[in-house]
Amino acid sequence: SSPILATIGNVDQVVVATTAGLTGVDAKNGTLLWHNGDWNCRIPISSPLPIGDGRIFITGGYGAGAAMISIHKHGKSFHAETQFKTDKCQGQIQPPVLYKDHLYLNGNDKGKKIGFVCMDLDGNVKWNTGTSPGFDWGGTLLADDMLYVVDGNAGDLCMVHPKPDAYAEAGRAHFLEGGQIWSYISLSDGKLLVRDQLKLVCVDVGNP
Repeated sequence: SSPILATIGNVDQVVVATTAGLTGVDAKNGTLLWHNGDWNCRIPISSPLPIGDGRIFITGGYGAGAAMISIHKHGKSFHAETQFKTDKCQGQIQPPVLYKDHLYLNGNDKGKKIGFVCMDLDGNVKWNTGTSPGFDWGGTLLADDMLYVVDGNAGDLCMVHPKPDAYAEAGRAHFLEGGQIWSYISLSDGKLLVRDQLKLVCVDVGNP
């Protein structure tokens, strides 16, 4: 899991997901500021996601599930409390996306196929796709009010409207082959980069 930078209580912090939970350290000097051990993942891969107002969302596979951790500053000290935990998404690899007070993420774990998930910031699942479509562990990216999601089962790049009322697929196109299509998606100047284990594909998504 890659560390992320967040400003909480006017302090720049490096937030790290470890096998022992979620930890924040002072970005200037490395001083431990807070730790929360309620969420545990034996192999954390997805990075923490700052939500705002001192909240951090984290998800993981291997049965870890997801959690929202709320960080509060009292004087010079920080306290990290668990706002919610849920096993209704198990996002093993891909980081979640925040859009208009809702989280969108690939919620699959090795042992639990939940599909693509929409969740509100209180941990309530609005919908999930299950196995139809299943998405395996394909990447997710948000750009110009559109979600780009790789369906790792089919090798397709999907365009999905980020709507909390229902899964709304705008279209899909086949670009990739083979298994283990797990890499992150990259976007630059309207060009979307996706890859499988054999090839890298550049898709022009900038021309309406």
